[in-house]
Amino acid sequence: MQENSTLFNTGYDLMLQERYEEAITFFEAYRQQNPNYAPCFNNIGLCNLRLGTKEKNNDFLETAIQYFNRALNEIEPWESYPSADENLKTAMEELEKLK
Repeated sequence: MQENSTLFNTGYDLMLQERYEEAITFFEAYRQQNPNYAPCFNNIGLCNLRLGTKEKNNDFLETAIQYFNRALNEIEPWESYPSADENLKTAMEELEKLK
């Protein structure tokens, strides 16, 4: 098993290369070891958002929304996570376009 930070960083690098499905695999492996890490949920959601937008696929977009919501639920009440909040809005808008 790869070290935690290596899993996350590899996933992030793959996401930047637009290799979203591969990135999700690494983020999911990281999530198994760090089940409440909001940035991981946000990145999985972002990969699904990009796949859903690219492929015009509701399933990816609905999955993205679930992960963004999970990211927002994992943060402490006094914190904010503007990235996940903005990504959630974008995913909902993209999903609406496909309906």
